[in-house]
This record gives sequence, structure tokens and C-alpha cells, in this order.
Amino acid sequence: MLVSCRGPGLSDSIVETRWRIYACSSDISTNSSGKSLLTKRRPAMDPLTDILRDLRLSSSFYARSELRAPWGLSFSVNDGPSFHVIVRGGGFLRINAERIPLGTGELVLLPHGEEHQLADPAEGGAIPLAELPSERIGHNAALLCYGADGAESLLICGGVRFAGPIAHPLLELLPRVLLLHREELEGPPSWLDATLTLLGAEALSLRPGSAAVMTRLADILVLQTIRAWLERDEDRRPGWLGALGDPDIGRALVLIHRRAEERWTVASLAREVQLSRSVFAERFSRLVGMPPMQYVTRWRMSLARSWMREERMSASEAAYRLGYSSEAAFSRAFKRHLQVPPGVLRRGT
Repeated sequence: MLVSCRGPGLSDSIVETRWRIYACSSDISTNSSGKSLLTKRRPAMDPLTDILRDLRLSSSFYARSELRAPWGLSFSVNDGPSFHVIVRGGGFLRINAERIPLGTGELVLLPHGEEHQLADPAEGGAIPLAELPSERIGHNAALLCYGADGAESLLICGGVRFAGPIAHPLLELLPRVLLLHREELEGPPSWLDATLTLLGAEALSLRPGSAAVMTRLADILVLQTIRAWLERDEDRRPGWLGALGDPDIGRALVLIHRRAEERWTVASLAREVQLSRSVFAERFSRLVGMPPMQYVTRWRMSLARSWMREERMSASEAAYRLGYSSEAAFSRAFKRHLQVPPGVLRRGT
């Protein structure tokens, strides 16, 4: 059953809460050339912040759904990674045999884009979101009103596409379902309320550049969600994430990510973090789960695969950009790591 979306309250705040934007001063100054410099008050290097710069979105989709039970929404693997926020009411997340209850104020992120359904009741039928009649707002937003005459729920659903290295190690370590409860989302101010309010306002505005602004706002929502999850389980970060907490190995990971073209060796990385070669190699392997040079190659190939798919870069260009001595050496490393030669991957884009 489809009902009008243009009822009372549509112009109200998307999350129906008040929020404030807090300003903070910057510790940035400039030198005589005008180049920005961080003052001495800057805290020590935060490896997680540096690594998160590589995790970004290329696009996003936003759907504001006013629902009345019974209702059910279905999402396929083709929809990609997605997030859902229960602004009001509740429902159930179905993913394979799991049934996860969702209540007001909860946020769920499915970073791997697995097939799933949202429904009320738990075993109710579900219809693909794209097949339901909706009011489209521009190219990447929609308003949906659907259901019968039961309990009301208001959901914000978003689809996202990750850009950059496709095999980003952080994505590989995230759980298939990342659920945050309301008490984990609150702060001074509540970042979720603020982000959703801005996202909803932008979706309804139809202003030039709205798609780009919405993607950046979705960027914030996804990264904040991941950060909140990491903070919640800081002492139990698996593998690579736990290695970021080690000041020496965390710095080495940042160097590898920031300077992938460098001709790294175990000895040169050890010198950068002021450890002996043997101590560095042992600690890196133990914390990251693979030897240093294997990780270096893995990251380089992730970058190359991303460049070829997103920028249609040639193998020779990728080899030069990553500091390989020849295209042949790069192609051998690429095939050894990804089981296909770079030409096959590029022709498939």
C-alpha cells in the first residue's frame, strides 16, 4: 500500500531532534611561503586517522522511508554496502538465518553488501526497495511511504560505493553486520543527528552539487560508524587493526600506505621506526599477520587494481607510479597476487 509522502512533518528535522554545531580553533599557521604548518600543539601521529584517508566513498543513495506494519524491504548484493538508521519505531534485520531486532535510534552498517531484508514483523514478506513506488528527488534520493495500518516506523536507508583501493585491509576486517546502539551514537553533539539532518536537507534541496555533498556526508556517517565500533572494542581489534595501536608498527603501516612507490625493504622500514631489522620483522609479522614485504606488495596491488578499474590506467603507468623497475616486473607481481594479468583486469572495466 502506497500513501502520500507529503504529509505533515515532512519539512521538520529528519531526525526530529535538536542539535548544535560546535566550532573549534585550529592549530594551523603558515610559513613565509604560505604553506600551512601544524603547530607544536598537534598530538602525536594517529595511524588510524591516516589510514582512514584511503577509505572513501565514490557515490551514495539516500531513501527516507515512512512505513506502517506489516512492511518489508529487500536489498540484494547488487545494491552494494548499505546503512540503515531507525529514526522512529523498529523492525528486524534478516541476513541469512539471523534475525536482529532494531529499535529507535539504532544504526546498522553492512560494509560487505550482503543480501538482507528489513521487515516488521520479522518473518514478513519483503519487496526490493527499487521496485516500490517512490518519489524520486534528483538522481540519488527518494521518499518512500509504504505499508498497511500497523505500527509506524521511520527509516533512513543509504547505499554507498567505496572508492579507492578495492581490497582495503580495513574493509576486510569489518564484521558483516556492524550494529551501534543509541547510547554509542550520542556525544557532544550527537554526530548521527547532525549528519542525518544535513543529509536529509540536502536530498530535498535539489541544489546544484547536491549529489557530491550527499556523498561527502555519507562519507562522514560511514567513517564515524566505523570509528565508534573501533572505540567500543579498542582492546580487541583484530590483526591489522590491533597493529595500528603499536606506535612503531602503526607508523610503518602509515609509511607503506603514504609512500607506496618507495623501494621499501625490511631494513629500510626498520630504520624509519628505529627498530632493529629482526625485532621489526618479528613484531610486524606477529601483529599484522603477514611479513612486511608481503604487506607492501599486497597494498601496491590493491592500489594498482583500483587505478585500473577506476581510472583505466595502463599497466606501464601503474608500474611507473608504484616505483617498479619495469612493466614486466610489475605484471609478474600483479599476476602472482591477483591470479590474473593486469591486461585482463583492465579489459574487463
